[in-house]
Amino acid sequence: MQLNRVLRGQPFRIGLRYAALFAVSMVLVGGVTLWRLTGNMEADLRTSVMEESDTLQAVYRQEGWDGLTDEVAIESSLSAGSDDVRGTHYLLLDRRGEKVAGDLSALRPFSGWGSTTLIGNGDGDPDPDDDPDVVSVVLHSTELSQGWLITGISRHGIDDMQETVLSAGLWGAGAGVLLALLGGVLMSRTSLRWVDAVNQTMDEIMGSNLSRRLPNVGAGKDLDELTRNINRMLDRIEELMVGLRQVTNDIAHDMRTPLSRLKQTLEQAVTQAEDGSESRSLLVKSVMETRSILETFDALLRIAEIEAGARRISFADVDLAALAEEIAETYRPVAEDHDQHFQTEIEPGTTLYGDRDLLGQMLVNLIENAIQYSGTGSTMHLTVSRGDNGAAEIAVLDNGPGIPAAERARVVERFYRLEKSRTTPGSGLGLALVKAIAALHHRRLVLADNHPGLIARIL
Repeated sequence: MQLNRVLRGQPFRIGLRYAALFAVSMVLVGGVTLWRLTGNMEADLRTSVMEESDTLQAVYRQEGWDGLTDEVAIESSLSAGSDDVRGTHYLLLDRRGEKVAGDLSALRPFSGWGSTTLIGNGDGDPDPDDDPDVVSVVLHSTELSQGWLITGISRHGIDDMQETVLSAGLWGAGAGVLLALLGGVLMSRTSLRWVDAVNQTMDEIMGSNLSRRLPNVGAGKDLDELTRNINRMLDRIEELMVGLRQVTNDIAHDMRTPLSRLKQTLEQAVTQAEDGSESRSLLVKSVMETRSILETFDALLRIAEIEAGARRISFADVDLAALAEEIAETYRPVAEDHDQHFQTEIEPGTTLYGDRDLLGQMLVNLIENAIQYSGTGSTMHLTVSRGDNGAAEIAVLDNGPGIPAAERARVVERFYRLEKSRTTPGSGLGLALVKAIAALHHRRLVLADNHPGLIARIL
């Protein structure tokens, strides 16, 4: 199955929409989650900074400036000399803003909350090949009578959390989108498999194989139920069509025998009637009318036989070019008798897999229609060629009055005739027989305007 068909399928487009919706949902949920986690962790971090500051301020109240200086020096010594900038940091400034103690570089005195950036090896491993870590530190400064006390704690925990959540979110969103797209591809393949089965079955049904039914391809409960309903509908259609054909065939068979006997009786009466008598003339007309009725019944039976697909058993490779040449030679004198010009353009070696007799009947019907309806002095053209895909194509063109566009779909119906008075010979079954023969050979009859005249193509 072609990938571009799968990607253009409706199920895949639905999967694509769900993938986009999932990605947007992941971004919204992830953003809200990250915002709440970051806010909670920052609140906890500031609480810890204030607790450190309160502890040192208690030392200052009890032991004075010197005691505070010693305590800051002791606490700072724990991280001094280490490249690990994560953890707690201290800075004590005097009233002139000069550093007295602490592991932080001298900062400008301030009051309240602030921040700074430290560069070091975040994991504490002094590996020179490691990239240096840039860590943000949350600071709080308290102004004392003799200077400023600054305490701070690094945000590495918050930064690590944000990186982890973002990474997990991206991987999760990517995996979700990929799974949604994969699901869309699988659903599209299943749906297209069902569509292909439907199209193939319908082609066979339109080719007169009314016994074909849709297979159950496991495309899901809804499509399986639809398949069953379509098959039930096809069962009903087949039942109606079989009944209609049976009635038509029975009428044709039942009427053909007595009509044949009547024809024989009339022919005997013609031979016994006196030459030139009025009764003989009437008998001759009766024989012709009876023969026309028998031809109509024969055409009906032949159409029924063709639509039933019984003639496929005799299919073989037919030299269509040679067959067309043979029929053209037969009808060229007929056209000349009608003061018409009959031209051919037949590509040698053109073949078609089918029934030779039926293909000949199809060509005969198309040529006879052109001779009968194009009028005196008209020109007819028979072409047999290979199309762009190498398949055989047939066309019969004339420059007669043609068929109005609104009537072209009707003239291929049984018994339909443009001449409503029906004073000219014919039963209205010629093009219906052509259409049935074309359908049996997986072809279609197309009628078009020749400006002027008509083009009848078998494609």
